[in-house]
Amino acid sequence: MFYALSQLPLGSFRLNFQGETNHIDESIIALSYYEDKPMPTLLGLLLLGGYGYGAWKFWTGFNRTNFSSGKLYLTLLWPVFIVSASYRQNFTRALKGR
Repeated sequence: MFYALSQLPLGSFRLNFQGETNHIDESIIALSYYEDKPMPTLLGLLLLGGYGYGAWKFWTGFNRTNFSSGKLYLTLLWPVFIVSASYRQNFTRALKGR
């Protein structure tokens, strides 16, 4: 038994099994699901950019906070800790310099 998956020109795939050619419609649907939908990719990039911006601002302003250790830990997990009032106050200090 030998399976070979080869790509056809229009993004469709065919499966060759002992000389037979079968079109797999499910794989075409699964592979092309996000091709025409740029919003999930754009939304993901915006969220990743916002996370990175917040982490960078907290990292560079860490010396203005009341924290003395755990800089990496607190920077990487800032979205989790932001629900805490004291962390939010220190996060604001780090971002705005107060």
